[in-house]
Amino acid sequence: MDTVVASMGAGQITVIAIGCGMGALLVGAVGIGGVIMTPSLLVAGVEAKLAIVSMFVAFTPTVYVRVYLLQKYTKCVPWKCGSVVGCGSALGSVLSGALLLDSSPRDILTYLIAVISLLAGFRDLRGLYVLREAKKKRMLEQTEMSTSVAEEVPPLPPPPSISVGEEKQTEHVEVVDKDSYENMTVLERWSEPTNKDLFILFIIGVLVGLISVLTGTGGPITFLPMVIMWKGEIVHRKVLVALSAVMSAALGTGAIISTLASGIDQPDGGLCLLITSFALIGVCIGVRLLEIVKRETLQLGMGLMLLGIGGFILHQAITKY
Repeated sequence: MDTVVASMGAGQITVIAIGCGMGALLVGAVGIGGVIMTPSLLVAGVEAKLAIVSMFVAFTPTVYVRVYLLQKYTKCVPWKCGSVVGCGSALGSVLSGALLLDSSPRDILTYLIAVISLLAGFRDLRGLYVLREAKKKRMLEQTEMSTSVAEEVPPLPPPPSISVGEEKQTEHVEVVDKDSYENMTVLERWSEPTNKDLFILFIIGVLVGLISVLTGTGGPITFLPMVIMWKGEIVHRKVLVALSAVMSAALGTGAIISTLASGIDQPDGGLCLLITSFALIGVCIGVRLLEIVKRETLQLGMGLMLLGIGGFILHQAITKY
């Protein structure tokens, strides 16, 4: 098989392995991370068009595995919402590849992605700050209240000693994990979306599909900021990450069909195998991290990622001229 991997040295393969593995780990954990995978291919000397096409073909099977793992370990996949946004993203990716690839304002779209990412990141971190301040205030009030009550109430007499024959009764307190799917509310699960929600999700899916293929960016970097700005305070972050996985699988499938049907650029088989191998390892680790991470930690990570990626995209767009 004729492949660019055959002419690569150990250093180039290591760069691709680390970049794709770490990027896939972030994708599995917070939904965003593919943006560092394509640059690792470029650093390794792969041509830009070949890198983008091969990345789409190689990473799409990994995304299907990610959807399976998310459902198995977190049970957070909102299938009704996912099917609608997936259909929209697949339609958008096919339309962009077939009709708009050569006539689209890519620079404007790139700026738009950067601005939306920055706004969503700032909103995430600000919401987290407000939530933590409210918790601190509530804990302070509870401490002051308990102190005042303790000063007013006289001390209780010591408890009676337990004889040898008596059985000790222990009280078991069940710790409720609010981040598990079983303990989420219906709104946090997004299991019962309204018709308006489904319509908006379909439109967002079409826009994400169009923008992703036209700009060469991953779907979640466009999708997650949009949906966080809309439903970030209501729907649980694990559900949004799972929803982005379903959307990515449909988008990637549409992009592959559109690209291969055009016959313009063909992926490199050896490069695809190399990417898929390390991406699968990274995604598996990332999904297991998502299973145990707390909501606030996930929100903090997503906010920082959105700010960093938004700033990076904006910097790249500005320095291009």
